[in-house]
Amino acid sequence: MNTRCSVCQHPSRAQIEAAHVGGLPLREIGKKFDRSKTTIAKHLKKCVPAAVQKALDAKNDREVEAGDAILQEIESLKSESKRLQALAEKKKDYRTAMSAIDKQTRLVELQARIVGQLRDTEINLTNVQIDPETAERMAQMFLARKKAVAPKPETIPAITPPSTVTIDLAVDSESRAFAIATASDVKSK
Repeated sequence: MNTRCSVCQHPSRAQIEAAHVGGLPLREIGKKFDRSKTTIAKHLKKCVPAAVQKALDAKNDREVEAGDAILQEIESLKSESKRLQALAEKKKDYRTAMSAIDKQTRLVELQARIVGQLRDTEINLTNVQIDPETAERMAQMFLARKKAVAPKPETIPAITPPSTVTIDLAVDSESRAFAIATASDVKSK
């Protein structure tokens, strides 16, 4: 609060600022609260931004404290998980120990996301198996759509087609799709 500003000293300061926020013209605010338009304008220009900045700083301090509390809680959970892991290993309960390690890993990932060291990326993977004839039809369709010229059959070396073709379809976090095809021969006994 500015001690030299007559609006800051005015008993209806909050109502003056609320009238301005409400869209009342400065001239009308001045008449209503017995101040000049210029005095109201100077107050809004010089005093209000300082008060708003102080409020924002206080809010940021509260947010930092809340963030610190969350990180402290994560550290506490990690310590507890390590304690339980050690106890499980001592009892030779390796399944529980591995579960504790998994929880620790998740807590480290969460902590890294919170502090901005890790970006969320998600890849959805779908495994599709198709027979060789379907794979050939798909390849022909692809070539036809791309208006590619298929090579002449006599220029293609003789290859024994695989018994299965696996196509892994994936979509990353930015909705880009890609496919990885692998062929394999299943040998029967």
